[in-house]
Amino acid sequence: CSGVLPVLIFDGFDELLQAGGADHWYYLEEIADFQERSAEAGLPVAAVVTSRTVVADQAKIPDETV
Repeated sequence: CSGVLPVLIFDGFDELLQAGGADHWYYLEEIADFQERSAEAGLPVAAVVTSRTVVADQAKIPDETV
């Protein structure tokens, strides 16, 4: 639909970090890169990532992340 912004919800980031260890610390940057490529292609998306704060502070947070 024209004028509608799709929202992608990535639930359980903390569980991904706990299960996958160091392999997933840059996951948020990969999501931001995906958003940027989608916007450049004319298909912008919003992304919501859920996590407990116990591990979120250990992740690599992209600049300009809300």
